[in-house]
Amino acid sequence: MLGKPEEAVGYLKDAFRVLLDEGSDVEAATVVCSLAEVHLETGRFEEAEAEARKALELLGDRVDYLSEIGTAQLALGRSLMEQDRLDEAQDILRAADRSFEQLASASHRASAWIALGDLAHRRDDDRDAARLYRRAAEALQDVRF
Repeated sequence: MLGKPEEAVGYLKDAFRVLLDEGSDVEAATVVCSLAEVHLETGRFEEAEAEARKALELLGDRVDYLSEIGTAQLALGRSLMEQDRLDEAQDILRAADRSFEQLASASHRASAWIALGDLAHRRDDDRDAARLYRRAAEALQDVRF
């Protein structure tokens, strides 16, 4: 994301292997989720999907890592959307929203709503997309009237 994606991929893969060797599954999941995000940014959607699924597998149902789970779900949902697997993407993006809801984090939820808005736009449902984008914008406002 700093203009050197191939270098980032190499470092992330090395870190992932080391963490797995050390038995640090949660840390490895965080690294592989970052790898998924790099793949998303560089248009490697199938690879992003595989990495996000790996992160979710490593994290399991650990409620103490809801931020990481939601982030992996968000990467997975976006990768599915980019592959035109819209129904699957919707299910996983809604799961990301539920994960972030448990965190009570407006900014995390806003990222899920934006992704869901992008999905609605992809389906030519601009009314729902606008509603979701507005929800995200309102959640991120510092001032409430």
